Amino acid sequence: MNDETKANLIQQLALTTGALATTADRFSKSRYNAETGTLYCNGVVITRSTIEEAKSYFEKMVSQCNAAGAREMRDIGTYYQLAIEAINMMQEGREKDGQA
Repeated sequence: MNDETKANLIQQLALTTGALATTADRFSKSRYNAETGTLYCNGVVITRSTIEEAKSYFEKMVSQCNAAGAREMRDIGTYYQLAIEAINMMQEGREKDGQA
């Protein structure tokens, strides 16, 4: 087992006990580990379950914004939809130009 794998395992074990998730380098480039479903972003480890919770929240907010009927709310709903699509693209591994 290499050092990165060990570090990831330790980090995941710490998360299950309620520890705050942070990475060693707060200024490293954000990355998504498709194997574990984990996003490393701005020095924080965001787990698969948190990503799914965020996606559910955004979906709920899109529905609420669309139901409100006001143009401003529909515009805000578009921002939430953008967040949902960004999560989907990250999870599906689609490249920036829209190709798989």
